[in-house]
Amino acid sequence: MEYETLLILIVIGVNAMGNAEGGCPTGFVTHGASCYHFSHDTESWIGAMNTCRELDSHLVEINDESENKFLELSAKLLKTVYWIALSDIREEGTWVWMNSHETLTSTSFTD
Repeated sequence: MEYETLLILIVIGVNAMGNAEGGCPTGFVTHGASCYHFSHDTESWIGAMNTCRELDSHLVEINDESENKFLELSAKLLKTVYWIALSDIREEGTWVWMNSHETLTSTSFTD
């Protein structure tokens, strides 16, 4: 399935103590040490990246199975899909997280 526009999932960074900086803003949900905003706005992937930058945040990078399950459940409950920060824009078939610039090495989240 191909999408031209999807809703935006925005994530605010965490501080060195592992806590969401100053708590989550209104409209954001806490999970672990991050704040998530499940936007009602639709954008292209590039538009979503730019919107996040304007809000001093970023599209989500899924770091572990717990975060993945949280995001899957949230999207299912909201009955929609969202952009994440994973792309093969630089090299077709090589998936890279756009915030950390790390190559996707596993989708099993067992390591």
